[in-house]
Amino acid sequence: MTGIATILSSEDVVRNIASIVDEAIDDIVATGLSRDAVTAGLDSLIAWSKAPDSAVWFGMSWAEGIRPL
Repeated sequence: MTGIATILSSEDVVRNIASIVDEAIDDIVATGLSRDAVTAGLDSLIAWSKAPDSAVWFGMSWAEGIRPL
């Protein structure tokens, strides 16, 4: 069985997270956090993801539905 770790690296996952946050940056800034703070946080996140010991853990929800006959 192939795990997600063999498909995506931590760096790939973090890049995806950063792109989602980047798309929401205007909404985040609207809450009062400065754009510079958000950008600095994203830059730090990307830099951290390149460390050989970085790891990202996340839950994946799975559901099975059965339709009654």
